Amino acid sequence: MPVRKKRKLCVYCRSPEDLTRDHIPPRSFFPQPRPTNLITVPCCIKCHREFTQDDEYLRNLLIFVDGNEGHPAAEALRSKGFRSLDDPNKRGYTKSFFNSVSPGWVKYGNGMIAPGATITLDDERIEDVLCRMTVGLFWKEHDKYLPLDYTVEVIGSYDVRYNNWSVQQSVRRLQSEEEPVNIGNGVFQYWWSWSENAPPEEAHSSDWLLQFYEGTTFLCRVARSRESMNPASQRPFALPGFLNL
Repeated sequence: MPVRKKRKLCVYCRSPEDLTRDHIPPRSFFPQPRPTNLITVPCCIKCHREFTQDDEYLRNLLIFVDGNEGHPAAEALRSKGFRSLDDPNKRGYTKSFFNSVSPGWVKYGNGMIAPGATITLDDERIEDVLCRMTVGLFWKEHDKYLPLDYTVEVIGSYDVRYNNWSVQQSVRRLQSEEEPVNIGNGVFQYWWSWSENAPPEEAHSSDWLLQFYEGTTFLCRVARSRESMNPASQRPFALPGFLNL
């Protein structure tokens, strides 16, 4: 049974200790001035500290990809993204980010990543952030903590599987039947619905469509894990690699 919000716990690991707030999506995804309707969920300090670099990785990826380049918020954040990549205290992170970009395409130092650059995505980092966001949104929408034995499958709009019939059917259903929650003039929008034809033992199965900068979309499918594992070992956030690009 899900745990109701009678006592504040970290939505990710269930710890009641050292609670702070986690933003969904992270505040760094929004330029100043930030919107007043940012979503927050309870989060322990330990989890919050572990998330920072993954959040920054996804933010930088999203503001630099071609599909989001026309959005004013993404454009406004690009200079901030380059400053974070030029931070001498983050050389390891910067190296890992640019190692994922194909040689010869990067023009770094004059504020550009050349159009057409090929990036090998760190799908584990991406999935971790989107899984966390989905778990937090479940808490916000349903006044419940998602059971620990549920996992999230992430399919990005740049993934060839996103064009599969079943995925497109879910995307169309969400966008046609539900009004999106819009945070920051299109910086972040999400739709959600209970999964169709889910068996009774998977009562919390649901589909979540998360869209950033009106260009990059992720379908996040929540379902009970098929593996017989101790639920306490499942989050946060060791997900299998679903993107496989």
